[in-house]
Amino acid sequence: MSRNAIVKKSKKLIGTSRSIVKRRVTPSDNFFGGAVVPFVEGSPVTDLISGPVYQQYRGGEYVHVSDLLYSCMRKVALSDKLKTPIHSRPIYDSQGITFAQGEAIHSYIVGKAVRQDPSIVYGNWTCNCGKHVITGTKVKADREGTCGACNSPIHRYREIVVTNETYKVSGSIDLVLVPNGAIYPVELKSIKKDSWEELARPVPEHLSQVLMYWFLLREAGYNVHDKASIVYAVKEMVMKNPFKEFVIKPSELMDRIQVYLDLARELVLYREIGQLPNRIGGCYAPDSKDAKACQFCTICFQL
Repeated sequence: MSRNAIVKKSKKLIGTSRSIVKRRVTPSDNFFGGAVVPFVEGSPVTDLISGPVYQQYRGGEYVHVSDLLYSCMRKVALSDKLKTPIHSRPIYDSQGITFAQGEAIHSYIVGKAVRQDPSIVYGNWTCNCGKHVITGTKVKADREGTCGACNSPIHRYREIVVTNETYKVSGSIDLVLVPNGAIYPVELKSIKKDSWEELARPVPEHLSQVLMYWFLLREAGYNVHDKASIVYAVKEMVMKNPFKEFVIKPSELMDRIQVYLDLARELVLYREIGQLPNRIGGCYAPDSKDAKACQFCTICFQL
């Protein structure tokens, strides 16, 4: 039996427990008869799941904060100009597992914050089917009862997204608290034990990220607290508090994000008048490491 045939048949088993029971007595499945069938050689599970998946660049009208911090705006402009999508990024299994750990840790932290005080956790709350969305605290979502379409509570947390029209930037904030009638943005990070033990101050890019969120919130007209937090969780077992929190005063650090706002503005200008953004520092020549890794390297240095 070929691998594709195995995968095709295995998919038939996916479903609710009730549907699986029904399928067990359906003769058309041809899984019954009491025979012991020789299996193909190899490792069926790892053969099935091994290999990279590919993450597409988000694109769109607004540049996400994380893309602004880590991507080249000239590259984004050239993608627009040439009508050529930016190459998808391969996510290898070890990376994917690490990312999944981070997502699980983030969910744990948000979930615990909700349980501790649902009156100050602010977000987009949805039902199971996603048709019913409430923006506000968990207490507000609970007052809505259940969704009329799927009859589930409005209990699933989704991050608040803030956009800015001047810079065409958007940001999705990991955790938003609203004590005392104002927003307190929190950036959540999870890192390996050695790095966590050595951490004495926020990673500069993470600091810039939460500063950008605070800036976007203030520009959008929200009441914001004069402080924000970056919380680091350790990804391994430690016999002490597994969190390190750095509380910052964004108003004193706004100069750190001016370079990113300038980059965002360059992309806006390109879309308005066709002027390409400047190259970033690592692309000082066509044979530089960063330039050679870019799909638009040749055309970039011709323009």
